[in-house]
Amino acid sequence: MLNRRHRVALLDASGRRVRVVHGASRPELPRLDVSWPEPSDLFAAVGVDEADTLSPPWRDDDGIVTHVMRIPDGGSAGGAWCPLDEVVELSTDAVERITADVVRWSETHHDDDRPAWYRAGWREGVDAWVDGALAARGLVRRGAAELIKLWSLSAVLRYTVDDDASGQRSVWFKATYDGFHAEPAITEEVAAHAPELA
Repeated sequence: MLNRRHRVALLDASGRRVRVVHGASRPELPRLDVSWPEPSDLFAAVGVDEADTLSPPWRDDDGIVTHVMRIPDGGSAGGAWCPLDEVVELSTDAVERITADVVRWSETHHDDDRPAWYRAGWREGVDAWVDGALAARGLVRRGAAELIKLWSLSAVLRYTVDDDASGQRSVWFKATYDGFHAEPAITEEVAAHAPELA
């Protein structure tokens, strides 16, 4: 199995400071040595329950895959923080790329080929759509969605809902890259033939 090295650049709400490994002799970003981390792995590495993912992960010149995330507005995280440009392991190009990711995310550019889930406000829009779809079925969401998967081709969220018939259950939301526009119809067809699987 391919083993990759990953690092997480978790920025504070200002976008100028980054979470670093506590107790390290010099500021360094949290790392993971896995083939491909799930969102929960990334959150655990930086000590938060949730963060905005600002861009698709990218491989730096040193071969390490960098995941750029940001504390949501009003959110906080403990631990050690330092200015982004003081992280010695990051090249000047990497610092510039992270800074550009922050700007593109916060300004919600729509013409740069990034999927919608790498833009500010996407989650809020999805939550509103899901709430409307649930209400039409007499269901109510319970708490925030759990981010299950996020990458260049899709984003998957799991919602817990109150259901009079069964108590609580999970409802799934999946957004796909434009090239997979047929996936909802395929899912519907699978559900018709194998409802226990879809």
